[in-house]
Amino acid sequence: MGIDAWHIEGYEHSLWVLLDYGDVVVHLFHEPLRSYYNLERLWGDADVVPLEESEGSVVTKRGMMGG
Repeated sequence: MGIDAWHIEGYEHSLWVLLDYGDVVVHLFHEPLRSYYNLERLWGDADVVPLEESEGSVVTKRGMMGG
């Protein structure tokens, strides 16, 4: 999409890669680390906010709303 990340961490080992786009942070995990850290549990009570549709699928994000 032509949007560069502000910051990238973990790319060297590719077990947990963090992509920081300012308003959005993306976590990419190797499966054992994903199970261990279980970020879904940490963010499980956060609101799901629909973003724009992309090729027929709805993209969502979890996060704190209102401040």
